[in-house]
Amino acid sequence: RVVDKSVEEHRKSNVTHLVASSFQYERYLIGGKLKNQNPEVYSRRKAYAELSKYPYIEIKPAYKSFAFSNPTIRIVDIRNNSKKNTKKLKIYKHEK
Repeated sequence: RVVDKSVEEHRKSNVTHLVASSFQYERYLIGGKLKNQNPEVYSRRKAYAELSKYPYIEIKPAYKSFAFSNPTIRIVDIRNNSKKNTKKLKIYKHEK
């Protein structure tokens, strides 16, 4: 998982962008709002929430599916130290 390391640790390894699927981050963003979860759920929710403060683009599937396919892909730009640039970049949608 991209949140197993801090942004600084990724940068020290010369990483400039991180990629996560909605299958990775949504489970913690949603699960972290529930009571009596494993403490790891809350720490990962916080880490994914912090990561979403960096500029990112999302690539969304052409068709929503209820199966475990077609996740939204998020590419996060961690080059900038400032998280103040929180605006979302262009969202790409696969054309039908």
